[in-house]
Amino acid sequence: MKFKIFYTDAGRSKYFKSNNRVGDCVVRAICLALELDYKNTYNHLNNFLKSRGSYSKRNNSRTSILQDDLMAYMDLLGWEYKPLKKIKGRYHHLNPVDLAQLPPVYIALLRKHIVAVKFGYVMDRYDCTKNGRRAVYGVFVKK
Repeated sequence: MKFKIFYTDAGRSKYFKSNNRVGDCVVRAICLALELDYKNTYNHLNNFLKSRGSYSKRNNSRTSILQDDLMAYMDLLGWEYKPLKKIKGRYHHLNPVDLAQLPPVYIALLRKHIVAVKFGYVMDRYDCTKNGRRAVYGVFVKK
């Protein structure tokens, strides 16, 4: 069993020239899960990173976010991280069966990617589920 996919750029194309390979999955996931404007979230995240002294060419809204910064930013937004324990030596997978115990809206932390899941839909620019076999390390849920 696998999630349905809702293909979306979270509003990025409204502000920036669309491109499939941008690296802004953190901004997209936050916008979709919290129903926020893309440009406001993009700027707010960059300002947050600058205030922490961690903004750089490799750590910003456009490329990627270091895990410590991501945890702090999500905490600021009122979301908490819950690591998912391995079951019999394997990770949970990005499918409705493995993640059935979670609330209807959450953000899943995957290997080198992050994605919003809302009411049974993975919301992203592409199908990142690997047919329901992509490992999920943890999730952000509303406090």
